[in-house]
Amino acid sequence: MPTSTPALGYVILYVESLDRAVSFYRDVLGFELKFRQGPYGELVTGATTLALSERAFIREHIFGGAELPPAGQGCSEIGVLVPEEEVDGLFSRAVQAGAQAVVEPIEQPWGQRVSYVRDPDGHLIEICSPVRR
Repeated sequence: MPTSTPALGYVILYVESLDRAVSFYRDVLGFELKFRQGPYGELVTGATTLALSERAFIREHIFGGAELPPAGQGCSEIGVLVPEEEVDGLFSRAVQAGAQAVVEPIEQPWGQRVSYVRDPDGHLIEICSPVRR
């Protein structure tokens, strides 16, 4: 057990094209590009960095050439938190930019507006508002 409280420093998504992924996350969702080198980049998202790495690089250098599961498979998701009045617009902008609509914006009984898209690599993104208290 650590002696200090761990912090989530970054989350990495494996993507087919770093150019396409950076364009989506920067130009559509609005995150600032912090760093980019070769097949790897990082975006500023607040306390936790969102990192993107090309699948070909990961396959070769991390997994020794073994095939990776298809992108966006499984039950992982990234939550993008915006003010309630911006959920619908960001959802629409993401879909217009090529994201696949999964669940259109809807008001949840616990006081949150949520929607879901899949990014161009198939990763599930929740675009939501904070929960109203």
